Amino acid sequence: MKRASLVGISAVALLILACSDNDPPTGPATGSITVTVSTTGSDAPPGYTVVVGGSTTRSVDANGSVTISSVSSGAHPVELTDVPANCTVSTANPAMVTVNAGGTAPVAMRVACSAFPPLEVTDAALPDGVVSSGYSASLQATGGDGSYEWSISSGSLPGGLSLGNGLISGRPSEAGYFVFRIIVQSAGRADTIEARIRTYETEALRGFLAPLPDQIEYFIRKNEELLPRNPHLETEIRGKLELLADPDLEARILNERMYGEALTNTLDGRGIPVLITFPADTMRPGALEDLSRLPDAVAALETFVGMPWPYDFVHEWYGFKTGHSGAWGLIYMEDRGTYAERGVPHNTIIPHELAHTYIAHEGLTQFLEVYAYNLVETGSVNVEDWIWLRGEYASFAPENTAVYALLDIYQLIGPQSMGRAFKAIIELGAPYGAPLSAAAQQAFIDEAPASVAAQVSEAAARI
Repeated sequence: MKRASLVGISAVALLILACSDNDPPTGPATGSITVTVSTTGSDAPPGYTVVVGGSTTRSVDANGSVTISSVSSGAHPVELTDVPANCTVSTANPAMVTVNAGGTAPVAMRVACSAFPPLEVTDAALPDGVVSSGYSASLQATGGDGSYEWSISSGSLPGGLSLGNGLISGRPSEAGYFVFRIIVQSAGRADTIEARIRTYETEALRGFLAPLPDQIEYFIRKNEELLPRNPHLETEIRGKLELLADPDLEARILNERMYGEALTNTLDGRGIPVLITFPADTMRPGALEDLSRLPDAVAALETFVGMPWPYDFVHEWYGFKTGHSGAWGLIYMEDRGTYAERGVPHNTIIPHELAHTYIAHEGLTQFLEVYAYNLVETGSVNVEDWIWLRGEYASFAPENTAVYALLDIYQLIGPQSMGRAFKAIIELGAPYGAPLSAAAQQAFIDEAPASVAAQVSEAAARI
């Protein structure tokens, strides 16, 4: 029995060995890919990403190699990705590679890079803002790799605004003149530029103060033009020029609130802003006194001529130049300190220059000055109650001309008729520096009763 068992076992073993000889040989079914990258030129990245078969990824240095193991045998695309815009893969990309089982397929990829364009902030001119109103401004740059990181390197934005992803946005919570430096970074480079934002309490103030740099240049020119013609005022004019030459003047005006704002209701029911600005804090008391007088002077003129104020604002520039002028809703007033010795009360000039918004003719605006100033100061329309008549006025003197001839006509026809005559002349137009036209003279005559028409005609000829 034992011998038979051993024989049986040997037979089974032989059968097993025989069957094993017929199985296919076993071995590795995968291989590897080794990608070698060489990069030349400037501004090369630190590395790239190798993608095999659209799914398997590995990182590789710009001048380095990486081996991807366990890649199934067969053909596979090998692609170099994360190549920046300034670089070009000069070999096939993707490259088709055949992997043999147990083998390693080499892939060589060459990249050429060129320098990025210089990094530069292209636009740092930021718009003005108004307190509590929405604000949004985009910063712009060129060069680098096209992706930018923005920050404030010095100074600060107005309260309520912030910088994120190249966008300054928010709602300003404070008014003023804010200077800061913006830095932009890209591809290891940086550029910085000074920027500024002006914020105002109201839209009206923005409209008034936004042209401040141009206005300062205008006042410099005007004062320079005055110098050769007014040697007796040289000290005053040069003082103005020195004040205006301050490069920080605009910032001081905004940050130190060297301006004021009021509101007046016009004859036709509009509420319009009345604004004033001044270039030195020492001028503040005088400027604010002017501001307090402007609404009453406008109302007196409107009522007299029966015409609403023709603009949606009243703006006064106080103390920026020597002398006075006015037109188009604007008046330019010398400060009280330098005007005190001229012999003409400063307050009388306010309605005079306001009147130039209605009419250019100097004699007519002198009368409006006298009328409006006295009406505000005395509350009376009677000449005998008035406290300012532009010198020694003698009623109906045959030598009366200009404003004195107009005062004679006023007393002959009365305030209402005089106002209607002025309205007619305003509609006709009366140029500055020109004699009063026959049609304008007739406007006074048309308002005169027959009993005084001859006197009015005679006086009108002397305006």
